Amino acid sequence: MVKVYWIAFSIFIIDRITKIAATGIDNINILPFLNLIYVQNSGAGFGILQDGRFILIPITLAILYGMYKYKDMLLKEYPLATALILGGTFGNLFDRVVYGYVIDFIDVIIINYHWPTFNIADSALVIGVILIYMKSRKP
Repeated sequence: MVKVYWIAFSIFIIDRITKIAATGIDNINILPFLNLIYVQNSGAGFGILQDGRFILIPITLAILYGMYKYKDMLLKEYPLATALILGGTFGNLFDRVVYGYVIDFIDVIIINYHWPTFNIADSALVIGVILIYMKSRKP
């Protein structure tokens, strides 16, 4: 259980460091399909709920409460996924509370599709949810 919290804390710290490093960058092309660009996202994933800080913070807190309520099951059945989701959730929650927006900086373009800009916390959240889904689908 302690390992889960260390992983979550590490994700939070890596997310903070990368967001601080990304602050103020213009547009850095890393690969033909990958750029680093500083974006202030005042909404949720995929740009929904723009300027929704006062709705997104309570929703996030409700999710954290649900995770706390079911922590025994989550920690037993999905320890890595729980760590990823906690680290990512706290990373983006920190931004929303402190800045009023989430700092995004990873910009991916696949063929002609421009994926919404995201960050390390978003990546951790998505991977955590995918892990829970994959494990829960196995007989």
